Amino acid sequence: MSKLETAFDLIVGAGTVGFADALNDLSPFYLVIKDNLKMLVNIKDWILRVYELPSDTNTKKFVYGKNKYKMCCKVNL
Repeated sequence: MSKLETAFDLIVGAGTVGFADALNDLSPFYLVIKDNLKMLVNIKDWILRVYELPSDTNTKKFVYGKNKYKMCCKVNL
């Protein structure tokens, strides 16, 4: 989300159940792109979860399930 969207979400969502749910799970998510395969990877409690994303997913900003994701940096290995 943009800075304005994030600020608005924090102010408006502060009293709602959705905001509390968002703070319930702060485990990291990673977007992995390899050979036209896009995966959303979550690491929580020593468990690695991998979700395959559709090939047409916008990698800069996208929604998966009820969560919004935004790419913050890129790492080349």
